[in-house]
Amino acid sequence: MELFIDRLTKQYGAKLAVDRFTLKLSKGIYGLLGPNGSGKTTLLRMIADVLRPTSGEITVDGVDIRRLDEAYRDVLGYLPQDFGYYRDFTAIDYLMYLSAVKGLKKNRAEHQTKKLLAFVGLENEAKNKIKSFSGGMRQRLGIAQALLNDPGILILDEPTAGLDPQERIRFRNIISDISENKIVLLSTHIVSDIEYIAGQVIMMKNGELLKQGTVQELAELVMGKVWSFALGAQETEAIKAKHIIANLKHTENGVELRIVADNPPHEKAVSVPPTIEDTYLYYFNEVNAL
Repeated sequence: MELFIDRLTKQYGAKLAVDRFTLKLSKGIYGLLGPNGSGKTTLLRMIADVLRPTSGEITVDGVDIRRLDEAYRDVLGYLPQDFGYYRDFTAIDYLMYLSAVKGLKKNRAEHQTKKLLAFVGLENEAKNKIKSFSGGMRQRLGIAQALLNDPGILILDEPTAGLDPQERIRFRNIISDISENKIVLLSTHIVSDIEYIAGQVIMMKNGELLKQGTVQELAELVMGKVWSFALGAQETEAIKAKHIIANLKHTENGVELRIVADNPPHEKAVSVPPTIEDTYLYYFNEVNAL
């Protein structure tokens, strides 16, 4: 299966939320990385066919998704950033209800609901009301609903927002487990969400495709632009006023600094190997949310 996004544009008045975005995806995990406000959610809503583009098209194996219509929704799973749920539904009732909405027959719906609750670690919570769930449990229920129809295309919009580190790791592992024969597009502004599981990372800025490549390829974009050195506390304050600090660590010998900059920020600075987080900092000019 191939998903092709061709010059996709969404305009609101004079504002271009997404600007001629072109991307080709086959099976695997794609991380869509960019700061808040970069157009990620608008792009994903168009791919999920809940928002019509101003121009451009989306095709699956060469056929426009508008022509595919119901056949497209049959192969699509979507977890929006704020997915709707009924607080007084139990987990099992919620998934059975959505199975009916998606047109699954009762036997298959029962099988999928039981299987997916176990898969996301909620089998012991099946008869509990969703209002009693933690944020991480609700997100796991969200991925379960997105997988009910065993989709070939899975769209996830900021799925780990607000989760604690343990739940984020659990969620990453779930995504990795299901990705073998699917196209998975995961939007985030948190580098660590995709650093270890994405085969390709797409960087988006101001509605446009900025860069695309593997984690290693994107890290290498800032080779020779990442610096490490240690200073005293007073000197550190002057450096902080001129540069965004990627990392700062107080030690017995002073303050160890990691800075991304085109030129050495200090005479003591030495070049060090870059990471994709350094690339994020360089292109988006903000410290990534860890």
